[in-house]
Amino acid sequence: MGVMLKICFLLSPLFLLFCCQSKETNIHSDIFGENAKIIRMQSDTIIFPIRDYVLSGTIDSIRVSAGFRVRMINDSKVELIALPDSLHLGIIYVFKNGKSNQILCKRSTKKNIVYSIELPDVTDIKIVGEMTNWSPQSLKKTDTRRWKKSFYLEEGSYQYQIVVDDQWILDPTNDKTAENGIGGINSLLQVGDPKYLKSPSIFADHISDELRFDIDAYDQLIVFWENEELTISSDLKVHIPELSKNLDRSHIRVWANNEGSMTDLLRSEE
Repeated sequence: MGVMLKICFLLSPLFLLFCCQSKETNIHSDIFGENAKIIRMQSDTIIFPIRDYVLSGTIDSIRVSAGFRVRMINDSKVELIALPDSLHLGIIYVFKNGKSNQILCKRSTKKNIVYSIELPDVTDIKIVGEMTNWSPQSLKKTDTRRWKKSFYLEEGSYQYQIVVDDQWILDPTNDKTAENGIGGINSLLQVGDPKYLKSPSIFADHISDELRFDIDAYDQLIVFWENEELTISSDLKVHIPELSKNLDRSHIRVWANNEGSMTDLLRSEE
C-alpha cells in the first residue's frame, strides 16, 4: 500500500505537467462551429440562413462593412444588400455574448440586363440561348409592339435566338452574330465591356510570428485567422495571434480581389 501511494505521488506531478503542456484542440467559439464559408451573392440582395453559422443561442447584433447593408429578418434569416458601386468583398460581423466573429461576403458581379425587342403583329416571343441554358423563356409584352425580359448576367457575349410564334429565327433587330460551331449562326448579345482580368497571385512567407504576403494585381485584401479578421500592415504583414501557439492547428485564410476576380489561400498553422 505504501509503495502504491509513493507511485501515485510520483506520477501526479508528471500528470499535471502533461496536462499543462497539452495543446487545445477546439478553438472555435460558440458563435461558429468551424471556419465560416464565404457568402457568394448571386444578386444585389439576398436572404441567407444565419443558423448555418450561429449554432445556438441568441445573436446580440449583426453589422457589415462599408458598401453593404444587413438586417435580421428573424432569428434564422438575414437580409444582405450590396450597395451600388460597392467594393466586391465585405465582412459581416456577428456579435453574441460580447464576442464577435466574422463572415466574408462577395457581391455578385452580374449585371441586371433588360432584353427588349419591338416586333409588330406577333402573339408570342421567347428567347433561347446561353443565358437561358438553351431553354426557351417567354418575354413579357409591355405595349402593342414591345416585348421584354430581365436577366442577371456576367459581362461577356451570349449567343441566342428568338422564337416568334413557334418559329426559331435570328434577332432581326441585332446585326451582331456568331458561328455556333456546328455550321449555323446565332445572334450575339454583348453585356458590358468584357476584359481580361488577371486573378491575383498570393505568396506567403512565415517570419517569426508574422506572415508577409507578396500579391500582384489586387484592389482588396482580407485576412482571417479562423473567423477573426486580422489587421494588415502597409507592407502586407499580419501578426499571427498568440493563441495559435496553444493549438494543435489553426488556419489563416486570405482573399485577394482584382475587380471581381478573386483568389483565396488557406494556410495551416501548426
